[in-house]
Formats: sequence, C-alpha cells, structure tokens
Amino acid sequence: MNDKKDDKDKRSVFHVSISENEKKQVKKYAKADNTTISEFIRQAIFDKIGRIENPEIEKLNSKDDTLILKEISKLDKKFSGMEKILRERLSNGKVIKSTLEEIKSRVNHEKMEYEKQQIIEALKKHGSMRPKELNELTGIEVHAIYKIISDDISFKFDMTVGRIELNE
Repeated sequence: MNDKKDDKDKRSVFHVSISENEKKQVKKYAKADNTTISEFIRQAIFDKIGRIENPEIEKLNSKDDTLILKEISKLDKKFSGMEKILRERLSNGKVIKSTLEEIKSRVNHEKMEYEKQQIIEALKKHGSMRPKELNELTGIEVHAIYKIISDDISFKFDMTVGRIELNE
C-alpha cells in the first residue's frame, strides 16, 4: 500500500493538446471501458509502448488474424456451396409438389367421373333417389353426391321432395 502512495508521489503532470472532437471520443471510450480519462490515456500509452518493445507479439497476432481470415473464407465458400445445394433441393421440392398436385387433381377428377357414372347407373335403374339412398347403394359420401350433382347438368334435384333424377 505504501508503494502505491510512493508511486503517486512520483507521478508528474503531462499536458497534451487534442481537439474537442478527440476529447469527446476519448471520454466516450473511457466511459465504455469504465475508466477515467486519465486511466484510459495511461493504458493506451503503455499499450503502445508494449507493442513497440515487443513487435513479435504484434506479428503473432497478425499471423493469427490471417489464419482466421483464411478459415472464415473457407467456411464462407463451404456455406455458399451448401446454400446453392439447398436452393436446388428447394426448387426440386417445388417441382415435385406441383407434380403431385397435378396427379392428385387428375386422380380426383377421375374419381369424381367414376362416382358420377355410378350415380347415373343407379338413377337409370331406380328412376329417382334421395342422396342418402344413393350413398347406401354406391358407397359415395353424401357431400360428394351433392358436389357431383351441383357441378353437372346431367342431374336434376327436386328440393321439394329431396330426390335426384337424371335430367333428360
């Protein structure tokens, strides 16, 4: 503790002229470093002296920086390649999805056409039927029956009695 007191006694004032902007900048960095302006300037001076006295440390850091930059460059190229592959796969996925949707719509259309033919055959045999009766006879869901008869002019739906017949 006595050494610090002696150290303070040995200190002398050193005047430096700096611009107002530089002073604001030093204050800002000193505050960010949680030090006083004097401590900040003192540390900066001794850091600079240390770099001058030990230039090999500075060279080691620059070599490390170069290696790090090379590694970052390699990783960047690797990620760019991976991103390209992912974009291609995403594009392929979109093509597959649209193809599947097209197949699904064809299958759905063919299924509806088949169900329409079943309804026509049933109505030819029985004349007119309720949707529930068509469901029991053909196994076609009632909502699908309504969809088929509403989309096609081949059918007539008598709402008063709730029966479907062929439109002739």
